[in-house]
Amino acid sequence: KYDQIFADLKPLLAKYPDHKIYVTGHSLGGALSGMFAFFLACEPDLPKPISCINFASPRFGGENYYKGSQYLEKTKQLRMLRGVNDKDTVAAIPSVGYYHGGISCTLENSW
Repeated sequence: KYDQIFADLKPLLAKYPDHKIYVTGHSLGGALSGMFAFFLACEPDLPKPISCINFASPRFGGENYYKGSQYLEKTKQLRMLRGVNDKDTVAAIPSVGYYHGGISCTLENSW
């Protein structure tokens, strides 16, 4: 599916060269949006940074993904922001061997 979406995206960016790319998702879609944004940030012909804003995403990348996403963020090719509810278990799994990328914004319930 990545190749199909990328093929659809390229002519749009050629038509609108000043536009930026934002990717978003929730829960499993949040994990997919994070992976998709990571791969887009690795494409040399796309405008940077690629921005990803996701919510309640589970961890989805191993150590190599984590190091790669840190590099892409430091070199301003990728921006990732994660929104998480304080007690959301989905955002905490799987807990061993997988990582989140980007900046996390935790929403706390203090009622």
